[in-house]
Amino acid sequence: MPARHSLGEWPHSPPPAHRLAAVVRFLASDTDRIEWAEHAHERMAECDLTIRDALRVSRQGEWQCKVVFPIRGSREVGVAMVVIEGERLFVKTVEWEDPS
Repeated sequence: MPARHSLGEWPHSPPPAHRLAAVVRFLASDTDRIEWAEHAHERMAECDLTIRDALRVSRQGEWQCKVVFPIRGSREVGVAMVVIEGERLFVKTVEWEDPS
């Protein structure tokens, strides 16, 4: 993939979900491209989750998305992130997904 990923024009031309997911997975494959909000660290501590847990979820979701993936049995974790200029990920928060 190229260094910079075009994801559409905010807010009127959102990228297809599969394209956004592909960019997120590509960026998440290199931890040097990921920034973590203090809130994400706080929520991980509250939920007994680790950066490794969040990366596992991200590698399996200006555009923001929430990627959800089951870990520790069947319980799902959500990682909310922003793709910045198609080059970096900013992890806003990490949380357990409560069943509906």
